[in-house]
Amino acid sequence: IFINLSAASPFILTPSVSEISLEKPYIKIVQNADGSFNFSDLMEKDNPQAGEDQAKDEDKKGIFGFVLKNVQIIGGEIDFEDKKANVTHQIKDFSFLLPLLSSRQKDVTHPANSDIQFVFNGAKGGIRLDSTPFADDLTTKAVLKISDVNVTHYLAYLPLPENLRLTSFDLGLDLHAEITRKDSKLSLVIGGKVDAANVDVIGNGDEPILSFPSLSIDISDSDILSGQLNVSKVLLSSPKLNLERDKNGGLTLLGYIPKASPAEENTKGRPFVFFLDDLEIKEAVIAFKDPTNKTPFETTLSPLNLTVTRLKSGEAMSGEFQMNFTSLSGETFDSKGEFQTGPVKAKGSLSLGNLLINRYAPYYENLVNFDIRDGALNLALDFDMSKDENRMMITNREISIQSLSVMDRKAKEEMIHIPEFKITGSTLDMENRTLDTGTITAQKGKILIKRDEQGRINLAEAFSADGKTQKTVPSGKTGRPPDKSDKSDKPDTPEPQPDSPWSVTLNTFDAIGFDLSFKDLSLADAVNIELSDISVKAEAFGNSGKEKGKLNTRMTWGKNGKIEISGDVNPLGQTAGLDINLEKIDIQTLQPYFGDAVKILVTDGNINLKGKLLMDMQQKSGEILHFAGETSVAGFSSLDKKTKQDFFNCNSLYLTGLDISLFPVEINAKEISLTDFYSKIMVSESGELNVSSIFKSDAPRNKTAGPLSAKPSAEKKPKINIEKVTLQGGNIDFSDYLTKPNYKADMKEIAGSLTGLSSKEESRAKLHLQGVHGASSPLEILGTINPLAEKKFAEINVSFKDIELSNFTPYASKYLGYKIEKGKLILDLKYLIDGNVLKSENRARFDNFELGEKVDSKHATSLPIGLAISLLKNRAGQIDLDLPVEGRLDDPEFKLGSIILKMIGNMILKVITSPFSILGSLFGGGEELSFVEFEFGEGRIKESEHEKIDKLAEILKEKPSIKLEIQGVYNPIRDGEGIREKRFEVLLKEERSRKEWYSLSSPKAVTEPLTPEEKEKYIEKVYDKAEFPKPRDEKGGKKKLDLEEKKKLLITHITVDENDLRSLALTRAENTKAYILSLGKVEKERIFLLEPSAVKKEETDQAGRVNFSLK
Repeated sequence: IFINLSAASPFILTPSVSEISLEKPYIKIVQNADGSFNFSDLMEKDNPQAGEDQAKDEDKKGIFGFVLKNVQIIGGEIDFEDKKANVTHQIKDFSFLLPLLSSRQKDVTHPANSDIQFVFNGAKGGIRLDSTPFADDLTTKAVLKISDVNVTHYLAYLPLPENLRLTSFDLGLDLHAEITRKDSKLSLVIGGKVDAANVDVIGNGDEPILSFPSLSIDISDSDILSGQLNVSKVLLSSPKLNLERDKNGGLTLLGYIPKASPAEENTKGRPFVFFLDDLEIKEAVIAFKDPTNKTPFETTLSPLNLTVTRLKSGEAMSGEFQMNFTSLSGETFDSKGEFQTGPVKAKGSLSLGNLLINRYAPYYENLVNFDIRDGALNLALDFDMSKDENRMMITNREISIQSLSVMDRKAKEEMIHIPEFKITGSTLDMENRTLDTGTITAQKGKILIKRDEQGRINLAEAFSADGKTQKTVPSGKTGRPPDKSDKSDKPDTPEPQPDSPWSVTLNTFDAIGFDLSFKDLSLADAVNIELSDISVKAEAFGNSGKEKGKLNTRMTWGKNGKIEISGDVNPLGQTAGLDINLEKIDIQTLQPYFGDAVKILVTDGNINLKGKLLMDMQQKSGEILHFAGETSVAGFSSLDKKTKQDFFNCNSLYLTGLDISLFPVEINAKEISLTDFYSKIMVSESGELNVSSIFKSDAPRNKTAGPLSAKPSAEKKPKINIEKVTLQGGNIDFSDYLTKPNYKADMKEIAGSLTGLSSKEESRAKLHLQGVHGASSPLEILGTINPLAEKKFAEINVSFKDIELSNFTPYASKYLGYKIEKGKLILDLKYLIDGNVLKSENRARFDNFELGEKVDSKHATSLPIGLAISLLKNRAGQIDLDLPVEGRLDDPEFKLGSIILKMIGNMILKVITSPFSILGSLFGGGEELSFVEFEFGEGRIKESEHEKIDKLAEILKEKPSIKLEIQGVYNPIRDGEGIREKRFEVLLKEERSRKEWYSLSSPKAVTEPLTPEEKEKYIEKVYDKAEFPKPRDEKGGKKKLDLEEKKKLLITHITVDENDLRSLALTRAENTKAYILSLGKVEKERIFLLEPSAVKKEETDQAGRVNFSLK
């Protein structure tokens, strides 16, 4: 140490030191665990009060004058051991330089300049002071520079939470300060720069929390004691922040921040004013983890850039900001604007780009039953909000979703696929409670709607959570009724007025090129409806109840169907006026929906409809629904489900001039036209008519009437008016399977009209139908009817002409026991139905009515009715019947058809005549008159049979209405043998008739009998000429046979087939007919030849015959 006192001290009357120099001083300071220092004993005084009094006296005397020059400390060192914090500190290379410090009055305004250099715990620093400590304004300027300060060395003095660790923190300071005093008021102005580097903060589990390589803070001159701090620039480069969500839903980062004590929260002082010109965070990385969901979520935002300018903080905060970042998956965020607190205000813009929706599945997967496989959200909007003005305005510039794909989680199939969905120009105004959706567009989407076996629809199920929704009690409500005994002294507050309703406007919705697939698996037969090329445009829809939105939609049904709907719709007012156009809607697709109610199977057919639909659901009376237009069914075909046979087919069913209203029901039509139709009408084996059973339900009726069914219906009876019904090209196929054997009839070329059909009781519709029964029998129906009235009425004339009676063989077989061989019928029927009373006149005329083969029937008579029918005929061969019938239609035993047929049967059975046995008893001959016998192989009538035929001819002469049928009968065995014998004789005679070249005599006639010698001779010749294989001996030569063996071989090789036998029987019948006609007693028109037949197998010895039958 060196001290040099100035010689001028006596002259200036002030102590003066010209130089003080201290080299390599060393000081060690120890703070004990109790907070005391190793020099505390030196500081103690025996009389503290005396010391205080002395200090006051010195203050009164003023500052002691002195002059110090050239004060310096070189190479100083200080060790500080803090046993309380268990930390040691060291100052090395300490130097201090003070050129002049004077308290003389003339020097008080002269600044004392000092310079301090040191290395503090390895950090090199320096302090420069320019001060006037003895002046009234105490002006002092200081500059502090220190770099590479390892802040982690001072952790014991930092109020860090116990669950945080600072592993790295380098600090650099370049600050300047100025202290002044004016009017006893101090001012401290600071400025400079603070640099932080290599900061790394981790948690107790070594998990990274925050790190950054550099932080730079530029502080403008700020009067700290005035409560103001001005920061011109903050630059944080490449920080990394790790955020994690805890099980309570909060951020784990917040757990590291100590909560303010109630005392601190309640302390209110003068607000500190903070100005920040420019804050910039560059290329930040934020890693976020959320393990609290069923599926953990994590993402990384990098790079994140944030700029805040013109930030002012005091009682309120305001500023401008701009932030953007990109996620690890390429999602982008960009927002800029201005903000303010107290009152809260914000205004700016925000945009999101390529937000991958499925990455955020952990936050919605428990709320829905679908998975988003693909889809990117893009958003650009502007916002303007003010809390005190209750203003929140969001203007959407564009929201779009690209490549949206939604999967049914259970079925593992795609429900929704929309390549592009966009919303532009929409606005949300919270202050005025308005929402304008702007323009919504979507293109080429595909939607699958599926109804499963339990009737659940996939889209509805997809948006329902698996778990039950927890109901929360609103703030301020406990969920229990108020306690009336709880009387508060608080004044009654008026109940809040209900908020005005929201005004929502759908400005424009435009979907183009969509496909929709609807599958319904809840029915016995699944429904599959494909709608393609769907376009829907909706405009100006609102919820005020006054707007009428415009709707225009079109789509393709299946392959060829079209649907077009356009018009005005008011959803809130429940009114609509729509133009509807349906073309070629496939009925077969909709079959499962009416298959249970209608027991037919539609195999083809299209529906067309065009018209105007008006709806007003708020009307208390009058037309709620009204349709005017036309509809048609084209190419319709159907099968009876039970029989799998055609039920009803038509080329076209056309309804024009439709005017239909519901509630009440009123149906008006100008014309119904049915063209080229076919209908199958069938009576089943159980007697059930297929038409009546088509609409019967298999389900048992519910015998327990509900509350509504117990009340009488108050609905008005529907009003129906159809001006004209036209039929053309009809064909009705009637089958009766109740009657055995079955009966069938066809009615074709049906055409006609029904005019003036109405549900009014007094109305009468005019009916006129024409057609053809069977192949060529005309039919005509004329009359008036009213089938729609409560009291049925019909007055009808039915005319059938030239009906082939053979078609009615089933009925004749059942009641008469015979098939109908031939005949024609003319019917003239008149029916009068008044209510349930039927009166009919049935006139029938039979022409050439002939019965055929007899059949077994328990309902048929056992009498020989064929002859009786013949006796009923007049000489023209006709039978006329008049059969009036009366009865009640509500009588289950009354069946018109059965009654008429039984009447015919009973009338025929009144005429009883006998068959051949009876004729024989009258004219002689008995049963033998029924046949004529012939020799085997012979077609000529035996002389013994002529008498029998003569008697038969006499009987036929007396009964001109009776016809005779002749049927040749052959014995395949015995007649075959006879034919071979005759042909063998002919072979021999033909051989004999051949003239030998050397013979001079003429050949004998074929009819001349053969002598025994001739037989022997010509058997040899015929055998030799025969071309069939001859028997051989053992050596292969021709075997020698006797004459009898050769004869047998020749006869055996004569062929007699079925045609030969049939020809023989036909010859017998023709010879018999010729003989009868030769008698001149029976006209040839009364004799008929029947197809020949063979004798029964068990009658092998029966001679060949001709059988007779009378008709």
